[in-house]
Amino acid sequence: MNAAKQNPRTASEMPRPSKSERILVVKEEETIREIIASMLTRAGYECQESGDGLEALALLDSSKGFDLLLAGLSMPNLDGIALLERTKAKYPDLPVVIVAVHNVRLALLALHSGAYEYLFKPFEEEQLLATVRRALEYRRLKLANRGYKKELGILTIPAAHEERILLQDDEETIREIVSSMLRGSHYECRAVASPKEALDMLRSGEQFDLVICGLLETLEDNFFKRMGEQFPDIPLVVLSACHGFHFFLPALRDGAYDYLMKPFEREELLIVVRRALEYRNLKLENSEYKAKLGETGETEIPVG
Repeated sequence: MNAAKQNPRTASEMPRPSKSERILVVKEEETIREIIASMLTRAGYECQESGDGLEALALLDSSKGFDLLLAGLSMPNLDGIALLERTKAKYPDLPVVIVAVHNVRLALLALHSGAYEYLFKPFEEEQLLATVRRALEYRRLKLANRGYKKELGILTIPAAHEERILLQDDEETIREIVSSMLRGSHYECRAVASPKEALDMLRSGEQFDLVICGLLETLEDNFFKRMGEQFPDIPLVVLSACHGFHFFLPALRDGAYDYLMKPFEREELLIVVRRALEYRNLKLENSEYKAKLGETGETEIPVG
């Protein structure tokens, strides 16, 4: 975390939570814990702090209704990975964000152990809040969809299909590498060089579940706003060699769902892609279930 880069005015301009969602912040270092809690409280969240893994589990067991667990890796009595595993075993609907130093191996371990996301230190306030919003929206959609399914008596799982990804990047080498990574994981992928080509392909009626695009050329072309207006159901993941969250912030504010800094490993890419596709599927299911309940005259399912 980089305290010098905190920008309270910018953070306050970001969307605030619809209700006072509760976040448990678990970090051994008291100063960092307090800074994180202060950032979240300023954004409208209710926070409780703990510096101990076992104490954190006890707080979760106390039925205080937490909506998110944000934890470090190094803690007394129970480390972050063990806390993550025990939390997911007991509270599978509670998203967990791990906050720790930049270590791709540990990040992948945490994600494979059930973490929703891994946030590298140092980070900016807006970066923390963007991560928290994604995790909480994911939880709200999952809980809402479960309620809708119960109300509608839906037991079957929608049939899976080969998901299609549109990749835009002005570097041919990047297009070839990323396309190969995606196709090797059974995604169907089309690649184009410019934002205009990407929009033309989407406007042609060709169906895609996700768009991955380069940062700089799409910012210059007002790509994100056009996508939001014309294709609001397709999430956007932004790629760039620019290192620093502030480079990605304009894209996220204009509607991009997530971002990935180059260079990245194949597994990092696939985790971000899976997260974005799951988000899209949950949103589409949510809209479908609400429409069905509307047809039957039922009220909306409350979440929380």
